[in-house]
Amino acid sequence: MESHEKELELVQKVEHHQLDLVGLTSMHSVDTGTKLLDTVWTQLFSGVALGLRRWAGVGILPSPWLHAASLQFTPVDKRVASLCLRSIGGGLLLLSLPMH
Repeated sequence: MESHEKELELVQKVEHHQLDLVGLTSMHSVDTGTKLLDTVWTQLFSGVALGLRRWAGVGILPSPWLHAASLQFTPVDKRVASLCLRSIGGGLLLLSLPMH
């Protein structure tokens, strides 16, 4: 199965189960950034530097409404990332997601 097909299958499962946030492990990706999976779902990811073996990396798949409240995605290391969110009351919420 192609990578894009797997990503779309993941989005379908997340929508089916009505999840707002999914932590992804072993992303095997290079660099750090965002990837639009379809018209509304965006994956935030952190991988390894170019030229290194791709065996680690983490990602976060927030629901579209949660992504709209995202202020900052910070990769801490190859197994931990944090997501800073704006709360409805105007405060901040910081999620730190260790991925083992």
